[in-house]
Amino acid sequence: MKALLCITAAITMMICNPAKSLAADAYWLDELVAFYYLTTFQLDNQFKAMKAKGAKTLLLHSDDLANPILSYIAWRAKEAADLKTTLWIQWPNLHNLRRVSDVKGVQAVQVDDHFFANPPISLKDLKKQLGEKELWCSYQPSQWSNYRSNICDKSDIQLYRQSCEGTISNAYWLGITGRADVAISTYHTGAQSDDASVDCISRKAQQYGNDVFVFKWANTEAAVKELIRFIRSLEKYLIS
Repeated sequence: MKALLCITAAITMMICNPAKSLAADAYWLDELVAFYYLTTFQLDNQFKAMKAKGAKTLLLHSDDLANPILSYIAWRAKEAADLKTTLWIQWPNLHNLRRVSDVKGVQAVQVDDHFFANPPISLKDLKKQLGEKELWCSYQPSQWSNYRSNICDKSDIQLYRQSCEGTISNAYWLGITGRADVAISTYHTGAQSDDASVDCISRKAQQYGNDVFVFKWANTEAAVKELIRFIRSLEKYLIS
């Protein structure tokens, strides 16, 4: 029983204490974490924390959450922290893309590398389907093209798990530095060691005029690894 309480406390702490990564223009938020914040009355404080780090946009994972919940979260993001919401579809299919087209109170729908690996609909048709909502696109470097970017209202390129200098160098060679319509997307594992990297990328990208998107807010990757190590140590202690 004591072990179970320790594990529960560890999970709660890693969810309730997001990584202290520095300035970013947008953060991705997993839908399960968003639902946790919703049910524990933490949404407003989390959105205010995003705003304090410079965010203007919430990129909300929206594959499984019902439309009324998505609209409510977007409303709270706007009311609590003046954040605009873009619905991020990670597992695109025709049903999901049609469904989120009807969500009220959001500025855009974002498709990512999963969409471009096997598009269920053309970008032009999707943009038409969205009506007044913007279409945002997130690419792996090999998927990027000016043709696609010209269809999308906002794009970002996923330059994950690279050094600060490597990230900016790759952005330069891809020809996106200085383009206000193309953001640099970086990865934060949840470890404090990633704070300096995100800070460096943000400062250098700002010099070129690019936005920075951080994947993800309250990323639990590092915390989960620590939790697994804790559980294994606990098992050894209980067995011995």
